[in-house]
Amino acid sequence: MTPLDEVRPWPAVLAGAVGLLGLTVVLAITVPPGFRPMLADAAAVTVLVTAASIALTLGLVLLLVPALAHRHPLVRRSARFVVATGRAVPLVCLLLLAYWVPPLMGMELAPLWCAVLAIGVLEACYLAVILDGLRATVTARHGEVAYLLGLSRWAWWFRVMLPQVSRLAVPHLLNAMQYTLKSSALVSFIAVQDLTQTAHILATAMADPVPGYAVVLFAYLALAANLALLGLSVRAVLARRAPFAVVGATGV
Repeated sequence: MTPLDEVRPWPAVLAGAVGLLGLTVVLAITVPPGFRPMLADAAAVTVLVTAASIALTLGLVLLLVPALAHRHPLVRRSARFVVATGRAVPLVCLLLLAYWVPPLMGMELAPLWCAVLAIGVLEACYLAVILDGLRATVTARHGEVAYLLGLSRWAWWFRVMLPQVSRLAVPHLLNAMQYTLKSSALVSFIAVQDLTQTAHILATAMADPVPGYAVVLFAYLALAANLALLGLSVRAVLARRAPFAVVGATGV
């Protein structure tokens, strides 16, 4: 185990370099030039779905975590019900529901935004449970001290809770971002032409599955490496601003 503030970025840099090198070689040697613009558009769709889903996840988490710790039993139990339901339903089912239910209610959503809705809700339910556990850990360690110091609820949340939970949450947020990226590979179930769907089209056209799915492999590797570098950068900033351990947490 490596201390939280001593995690090195070189594995992510190496993975990103391998992904970019492999992607360049596969595109140059095996993929016909006519398919390259299609693959570029598909990569842009994958990035858009991932980024929008992450933004929606974070927004929903900001609502769910306080609700899970709310003093009113009805609010707390409702939030727990939403989280438990979201974690129990498979992503493919959520994708199909997000695609078919809005038209029945008179709402027209593009398939891409249906995918963002399904992925964002699912990831928010998983992440909310993790962050609620971190909140409970910080409260158990520092709640009584804050009470004895006479801190207001506002000061408790913004001077104690958020700085410590945010630092501990970075590895979990990074994992959620990685899962969101990989979950985007299923959006072809609702006719979103992402990298995976385009690779299937390429494999069918070339009668050879290797080039298309090799592109997907190296593209996802490069994208995941960039997400990892982003997470490490955020972790480094938080470590400088809050250079103290809450519960002796460590990261890999």
